[in-house]
Amino acid sequence: MKKVPHFKQQILLIIFLTGLAHIMLAQETPNPSEPEIEFIPVPEVESAIIEIPITLELAALRQLMEEKIPQSYHFGQEQPDCKRTQWGTADRKPIGLNMIGSTIHWQIPITTTAHAHLYAINTFWGKCLRNTKHCQMNFVIPLETTLSIDDNWQLKTVTQKHPLVWKQRCRIKVLGLSIGVTRFFEDKLEATLNQKTSEIDQRINQQLKLRYRVQKAWTEMQKPIKLKEGFWLILQPEELRSTAITGNQETAVLSVGIKLKAKINKTKPSITTKPLPSRAGHFVGEHFRIALEGGISYEEATKIANQALAGKRYPIGNQSITINQVNRIYGSRDWVTAEFEFEGDYSGQVSLTGKPTYDADRQEIFLRDFKYEMSTENVLLQAAKWLVDQLFIETIQRELRWSIAQDLSKAKQLAEEALNQPFAAHGAKITGKIESIYPKGIYLTPTSIHAHIIATGQAAIHISAINQL
Repeated sequence: MKKVPHFKQQILLIIFLTGLAHIMLAQETPNPSEPEIEFIPVPEVESAIIEIPITLELAALRQLMEEKIPQSYHFGQEQPDCKRTQWGTADRKPIGLNMIGSTIHWQIPITTTAHAHLYAINTFWGKCLRNTKHCQMNFVIPLETTLSIDDNWQLKTVTQKHPLVWKQRCRIKVLGLSIGVTRFFEDKLEATLNQKTSEIDQRINQQLKLRYRVQKAWTEMQKPIKLKEGFWLILQPEELRSTAITGNQETAVLSVGIKLKAKINKTKPSITTKPLPSRAGHFVGEHFRIALEGGISYEEATKIANQALAGKRYPIGNQSITINQVNRIYGSRDWVTAEFEFEGDYSGQVSLTGKPTYDADRQEIFLRDFKYEMSTENVLLQAAKWLVDQLFIETIQRELRWSIAQDLSKAKQLAEEALNQPFAAHGAKITGKIESIYPKGIYLTPTSIHAHIIATGQAAIHISAINQL
């Protein structure tokens, strides 16, 4: 009867045959094909809201009103024949204004000098006996101009007059007769003011040119803004809304909210200008966000990995291996692969793959969920992968890290610089403060491990003078 081989001999035979199979397969496919590389796109920048408080000093409108309402009016004229005659002059004092809500309240003080002739007798010689009297009156013309904005960003104004507010009336007595002159002036002013109110509305619209200025600001905003070190701030507006125009005393305020995407690029992009959208209701305020680029190229990641790992000896049971070099690091979808060469008691190659993850405490990118493939001619090392898992992989995981602290610091500086920039349009400036900065995710590109960095804070666009836009 044939003898049964010893159990230990059977195990050695299995290990030998397994190793032989690995060697034969390696000889048949010495240069395995590259894995198919694909990437998950970096997500779009989230939209944010930026406020534009527009302040309009009403001094320009006061000047406009004073141009439209002359300082002096002359009413009527003296008649040479025997008729009752009334005439006079009206002198305007400085115009007062006060804005409450969406309405400008005008106060136009007038002082008048009234004259009256009363012809009593037509004599035989064809001459009239007459008596002339004079008196002064004071009153205020109250006007109200209501401001509103339509959906097409056109400013609408409606100016209305109200009854005169008399401070001092007068009646002229001639030859015992009392002649009232207030009605005469009221009728004359009524006709003049009816003409002037419509002219005032037209001139206010011509003066402010709201749609033109909003259109210009909207267009200028979309132009890339150059920052330091060749970086560019890109604002991509999507929606434009506003509150009603309100005011207090001599200042009118319009708050415009822009929904936009903001990011900082390393290169100046080509921009297609979006048309001005229709006006809608106001946004609810929220934090402003800027997206920035960060991370590390595969070439730099390979260099740093070599600095951390190359030449180091790692124990494998009672023996050891030394990492000769990190050949390359590359990405595919959401996995990063690092290829090592090792030598020592064993020699071969390891392809180690893990998911890039951000360590917020250390501001570093590291790999987790490791998996690996080993190529070696040593049969016993192939059979002892469990030992490699415990002693080698965990060590590599601790040391294979890439800091992005410098990227975050630079991103904060760029974001703060971006929030204190003038626009091409004179008188407009974006201001704000960064409150936090963090990588929202780690993504892979064909050339780098990309950190999608988000800076959040408060921001506004200030327009010091709307007539400068």
